[in-house]
Amino acid sequence: MTIARAQKFKTGVGKVDVTEYYTHYRLMSYEEVLDIKPLDLPPLNFSSEGFWITISSDIVKEIEEQGLDLAGGIHAIEHAMIAVAPIHAMCDKRALGGVSAEYHQDTQKPT
Repeated sequence: MTIARAQKFKTGVGKVDVTEYYTHYRLMSYEEVLDIKPLDLPPLNFSSEGFWITISSDIVKEIEEQGLDLAGGIHAIEHAMIAVAPIHAMCDKRALGGVSAEYHQDTQKPT
């Protein structure tokens, strides 16, 4: 794992474990959903490379003092990262996924 330090946040790169759940599928006719069918499948587990940013308590405090939405801001950063990452990673953005949390159990910080 690599961690870079900046003024008020830290970035990390390392191995992440991913679990995906497929619980249903949609029968479609063009854009119209005709039916939703349940699936009974085991979770799909795999390892990948991840990049993350943790936010310092100083920034969290400032956000809260200004009455801003921490979760919404972190989620917006997640979407921005997914949008620009393909330029660096040379991949399709649909090959990427993201997670944002006000508190992440692995980093113990907003991530």
